[in-house]
Amino acid sequence: MQPTTSAPTRSTRSARSALLRAAAAGGFAALSLTTAAYGLAHLTGDDLLVAPSGQPRASVTLAAVVTAVLVASVGNLGLALLAARSRRGYALYLAVATTVLALSLLGPAGAAVTITSALWLCVFHATTAAGLMPFTARWLRSAGPRTPAP
Repeated sequence: MQPTTSAPTRSTRSARSALLRAAAAGGFAALSLTTAAYGLAHLTGDDLLVAPSGQPRASVTLAAVVTAVLVASVGNLGLALLAARSRRGYALYLAVATTVLALSLLGPAGAAVTITSALWLCVFHATTAAGLMPFTARWLRSAGPRTPAP
């Protein structure tokens, strides 16, 4: 009897490439939405001041926002890959992603110097989630593999 190999099948490769396309589209949407929100915050005149853990006040820069969105995009992709291995991947993804979003809002609440800065930082979190989650959730609901991990 021949040993079986664990090489990915064409359908597995197709599903993974569909996930990568969904993740890229979600990352682009999140980056676009959050960058637009950042621009709007600056148009309103908010300095976006934060003072994390007793450190001196600092303004949130566009580079910090872009970095945070990219990190969230990679985390979202990792979560989707894990959820895809579960029979209830869609529900698992939504539960974990929503919980992470809710917990991530604690950072702006504790670090922001002004109320308007806290509100804008929460808007940044919401726009990032609004860009990432629909693409990944749609992929998990329609095309994601539904086989449990071996």
